[in-house]
Amino acid sequence: MDLLSFDAEPLFFENPPSEEVVQLIQQATEDYKSGAAETFLRRAYDLAPENLMVLVTLFRYYFYQQRFTDATIISQQARAVIRHQLGLPDDWREISEARLFGSNQNNMVMVRFYLLCLKGEAYMLIRQGQF
Repeated sequence: MDLLSFDAEPLFFENPPSEEVVQLIQQATEDYKSGAAETFLRRAYDLAPENLMVLVTLFRYYFYQQRFTDATIISQQARAVIRHQLGLPDDWREISEARLFGSNQNNMVMVRFYLLCLKGEAYMLIRQGQF
């Protein structure tokens, strides 16, 4: 299976968040340098804790702040959302290639996103000396 060969599919906007959540994310973007961004992002998270747009935004915030422990927790939450959507087991080590790709041929964007979460988590664990 070629992970680079896929048609673009909706990822973050498949289940768009409420307008209030979108506004909080926008406010966080505008107030990033003032230090108030995290407050807005946490409020967005409280309103939509399983929305991938919220999780990715919060992950990026923590990652760029080099708060790798927080970023890892958010990545794991995003992976749990995706895992549920794809019907994958809790432990990534139990996922075979056949299971990952077999029933998910029409959802390769989410498969790639799941794998990118794992890759990001590995990178952050290495950066924290936990390998």
